[in-house]
Amino acid sequence: MLSGKFAIVSVYDKENIVDVCKELNFLGYRIISTSGTYKLLKENQVDVIEVSSITNFPEILNGRVKTLHPKIHGGILYKDKDNHKKQVAEMSIPDIEIVIVNLYPFEKTVDSTTNFEEIIENIDIGGPTLLRAAAKNFERVMVVVDKNDYPVLVEKLKNNENTLEFRMKLAAKAFNHVAYYDAAISKFFNNYLSEKFPVENSIGIKKVLELRYGENPHQKASAYITPNTQCSILTSKVLGGKELSYNNILDADVALEMIRRFPNENFCCIIKHNTPCGAAIGNDLKDAFLKAFNSDSVSAFGGIIGLSKKVTREVAEEITKYFFEVVVAPSYDDEAVEILKTKKNLRIIEIGKLISCSEEVEVRSINGGILIQEKDNSEENL
Repeated sequence: MLSGKFAIVSVYDKENIVDVCKELNFLGYRIISTSGTYKLLKENQVDVIEVSSITNFPEILNGRVKTLHPKIHGGILYKDKDNHKKQVAEMSIPDIEIVIVNLYPFEKTVDSTTNFEEIIENIDIGGPTLLRAAAKNFERVMVVVDKNDYPVLVEKLKNNENTLEFRMKLAAKAFNHVAYYDAAISKFFNNYLSEKFPVENSIGIKKVLELRYGENPHQKASAYITPNTQCSILTSKVLGGKELSYNNILDADVALEMIRRFPNENFCCIIKHNTPCGAAIGNDLKDAFLKAFNSDSVSAFGGIIGLSKKVTREVAEEITKYFFEVVVAPSYDDEAVEILKTKKNLRIIEIGKLISCSEEVEVRSINGGILIQEKDNSEENL
């Protein structure tokens, strides 16, 4: 076994990586790294060794193969057992105690280009393999996939708090991250092939909101987005008002689904308990709002408004005459926002351009499983 203790560092997002590696050097760790990360660390006076110096094998295939080598994975996966220790010692395999990895930006690449080759090249192979190996061997190895955990890692090491529970939490985070990453990839392939109902399916979700409670005050809840989500309540801008509740999000999503159907009309809907209590097309947006409101002004109290066009001062003035929980619209005039903000608790949601839904199926949970069906995108002439 090579003498000393090692950390392997291979990151696409290099923010704060120099600082954490300097801290690890100070704590006695030698850094092993790959090409781009190695160059950055070397330029910043970090004590770092290039992976190829450990493996005695160069990076090949334009960087497709860097860390996939027994001398790297053996150093991560060996257990604290005599026969394992003997093997790694005989083969001069380094004692890797820390793995810091973040992955190629596959999801961002899908959002930014339709170039198939570029998308495929941003499927990370070596990174997830390192993460899975380190997470599997959490009894001995610390795995860090989130840059927000860099200071936590350093603090735990300085305070001799590198506990089994800490390592297991890092491992769980790594497995969750790899699962989400792989789900984004499988979603891309399924969409590309128009495969809506594969025999095996992974649905990746990422938490974006910790909600105060769920449908009822005694229920805990969080809000999650799926990979490459577009035009969603959860990716919109909140321009004013209180934080969204679980029930607000459900109703606002119904409003969004409705206004998305009428992007070229002056359309308004008012939603209460996931059900429209008013919907109308008007000569202008103010006219549409008044028609929708007067359809059932009693049920509209405390409801969620959906509007298909930019909200103007005139529309905002009408809205603030009554009590509503949320307003959802593509955009707002500055004057309209200031008027709506006079209702301090009114949530003002700016969706942006109304585009077709990126999800072709909808999912509902049942005990022990889920139901998946095609979204109902049929249209009726009114």
